[in-house]
Amino acid sequence: MMRIALPALRQANRADAAELLTLAIRAAEMMLEGRTDDETQAVREKAPNREQLAEILSMVARLWREFGRAEKGAVVGQLAEQMAAVRRPRASEREDRGESERDVVLRQIKIMRYALHALAEAEKKDAADLLERAIHSRELTLEGRRDEEAVRIRDGAPSHGSQIEILMLAERILKELDQTERAVAVGRLAGEMRGREQR
Repeated sequence: MMRIALPALRQANRADAAELLTLAIRAAEMMLEGRTDDETQAVREKAPNREQLAEILSMVARLWREFGRAEKGAVVGQLAEQMAAVRRPRASEREDRGESERDVVLRQIKIMRYALHALAEAEKKDAADLLERAIHSRELTLEGRRDEEAVRIRDGAPSHGSQIEILMLAERILKELDQTERAVAVGRLAGEMRGREQR
């Protein structure tokens, strides 16, 4: 969907926005490749965050409509709305739900398993493998394990940024599979994690 957006930006001479969108696409590709090297980190730091990406895609949706390509505008506009709609629960909201830190981790694991199932269904093996590592890392944390194997598994888990991108991918797949409730839960978890990362 992001690739669909690029020609509109070029046609409108918005090289700045096109460059940012190209970085976002490259960061997503690197994440799916499971890369964690310095180049990947540099690309991720330069790439726009979810809110900036939502703004760029909203602009692209308007441009496509202006260019008489309403269908493309609708597709890109839908993606922009999905990105902009992710809510970031505050710590006080967690307290309102009566969640302890352990409850939070258990809920994350449950929702990540929804995402894992969707990735397996869509045959996204690399992303599924990475998410499985993230789940395993959380399970070890719940067990309170600090041994050498646990440290090695935690170190091998994907970064928070990668986990967020994988969850966003799973959210889209779940929507395509008409599993709306699970898609909302996965999208909300991605938003929570993004909020924590930015804080």
